[in-house]
Order: sequence, then structure tokens, then C-alpha cells
Amino acid sequence: MTTALLLGAAVFAVASGVNDGGALVALGLKVPGVRPGSAIIVLALAIVASPLVFGTAVATTVAHKLVPFHGPDGRMAVLLAIIGCLAVVAVLARLRLPTSLTLATIGALVGAGIGFGFTVSWPTIGVVIAVGLVAPVVGALLATAVSYGLGMVPVPIGPRTIRLMHLSAFGLESLAYGANDGQRMLAMFSIAGATVATGAPRVRAHPWELLVIPLCFVGGALVGMYRYAGTFGTDLVPARPHHTPIAELAASAASFGGMSVGSPLSTTQAASAGLVGAAGPEHWLQVRWRRTARLALAWVLTVPSAFAVGLLLGFGGSVLR
Repeated sequence: MTTALLLGAAVFAVASGVNDGGALVALGLKVPGVRPGSAIIVLALAIVASPLVFGTAVATTVAHKLVPFHGPDGRMAVLLAIIGCLAVVAVLARLRLPTSLTLATIGALVGAGIGFGFTVSWPTIGVVIAVGLVAPVVGALLATAVSYGLGMVPVPIGPRTIRLMHLSAFGLESLAYGANDGQRMLAMFSIAGATVATGAPRVRAHPWELLVIPLCFVGGALVGMYRYAGTFGTDLVPARPHHTPIAELAASAASFGGMSVGSPLSTTQAASAGLVGAAGPEHWLQVRWRRTARLALAWVLTVPSAFAVGLLLGFGGSVLR
């Protein structure tokens, strides 16, 4: 079981790289002079540094505050939840929709936990889902406000300034990702390696986990950034270079806000909404509303779909155990 869980956690980290890392790096492809490889390295370093700097509150929530998994049945339930979560995300990924892996993880964990007969913490789940749903709205509103503010500046923003803005904003966004939804990976490895105990005050970031996780993540991000280049380039809005740092700053604020209450949320969701909010003030009619609505629909369907798959797998696993 330990071997299977470690393998599942590694695949989960690779999928996080494809879905999250690829999307976040793809957002910066519109900025001239920024190397994608360097951006991936920054993200990987942030995944290592953020738990050490900001703590592991989000990883603790994912690991055992949603569902108190314990014993062999608990570990089996988590393994099935990983399988269900990745299955749902894979279907949406084939549609080139960067859905929320965080929401899929929550839905699958809760479904598998119920399927195995574990008691779930509905108040915690309610808070996590509420924060996850509010995050894109916050990202869009913050980006819109910043975009309007920059529009009032009489001095044009040159390419060099945009590049510096992007470098700073992406660094902040990377730290926010590592401090929030990036900690899903740490939670899975903690459960797989039995380094988190039921009722423990918090998840600890062990050195071997901080070595393996970024390696798996980088491999996935190298694939994902080209998969999602279109979504963050022209599919949602006719994005211009200066929209990128605005969206990144908005996503950072939303992610750090979620971290402050120990609630995981999707940085890619906040960044997607932030991109629409950043470009909208220049011309709302240029927003691809149909494409944006499809993306939002994918987010809405993620939790119930992952929950249903997790519940089915969990119930089947409990019967066959």
C-alpha cells in the first residue's frame, strides 16, 4: 500500500505540474523576453520554500481536516481518491480546460471517505468550497480595479517595465501557489509516507518530500505550459503583455487570503479570472464570454463529478477490501 500510495502521490504531483504549473507559466508566455524554463524553476523553488516560510496549514487541511483518514482503509481511500481526482481532471484537460485540481481533490477525498464510511467534517468542507468559489471572483475584481487604475496613468508602460512587473508578480504568485494549493502535493506525500498522523497539529515538510515533489512537478509543467498556451493567450481574451502581471497579482492576493484561513483554493482559477478582469476594462466586448462560460462551467462541475467518482470508487473499495 505504501508503494502504491507513493506512486499515486508522484503521479498526482506530475498532474499538478501539467494542470497548475503549465497554466501559470503559459500565462507569462505573452511577455517578451521571459524564458518558460526559468519560470518553471521559479515555481519549483517556491514549492520548496513556501511551506518552510509560510507553514503547512493548507496541507494539514487537505491531509486530515476534511476527512480523518486512518488505518489501512484510510490509506486505501486516499489512493482511490487520487485515482478519481486525476480521472476527472484528465477528461477536462482533453478539452483544453484548466479546471481546478484543488476542487477535484476535495470532491474526490470527501467522496472516497464517505464511500469507506469515514466521518467527514462538513463545516470545514463548507468553508473550503466557499473559499474556492469566491477566489475567482476576488481575482477578477482585483484585476479589474488594478487595470482601471493603470489606465488612469498618463505615462505609457513600456516593454521593460512590463517585463519587470511580470518578474515580480510571477515570483509573488509562485510563492502564493506554494503556500496554498501547491500544498496538495505535500499532503498526498505525507499520507503516502505515513508522515502525518491522525489528529496531528500540522503536516511537516520532510526533506525527501521537498526533493521529490518539485522534480515531479517540473516534469508535468514542461508538458502543460504548451497545452494551456492558447487558453491564456487568445481563447478567453485578446490578452496583451501588461495584462499578465495584473492577473498574477490578483491570483497571488486570492491565494494568500485562502492560506490565511488554511483553505486550499485554485491559483489557476484566480489567474484565469484575473486575466479576464485585467483585459475587460479596455473593452469588455472583446472578452470571449462563451469560452469563459465553458471554463466556469467546468469549475462548477468539478466538485460534484469528482465527488461522485470518489464515492463510487470508495464504496467499491470498501466492499472488496
